[in-house]
Amino acid sequence: MTAVGMAAPAVMEILMRHEFPGNVRELENIIEHAFVLCTGAVIRREHLPEALRRRGDPAEDAAEDLS
Repeated sequence: MTAVGMAAPAVMEILMRHEFPGNVRELENIIEHAFVLCTGAVIRREHLPEALRRRGDPAEDAAEDLS
């Protein structure tokens, strides 16, 4: 199993734009959710909960896939 070491730029952008009405506990739950689903070293948009994935930009996903 590979250790998760970072989040993709598209994921960081989504997290930075999210208002977190649940405060830090919501952020913690999102990170735990992504960590469980991530099988590689980078958390990608597909590892985020569905509600946050829908906020992402498809163009960012294409750029993320090239990295």
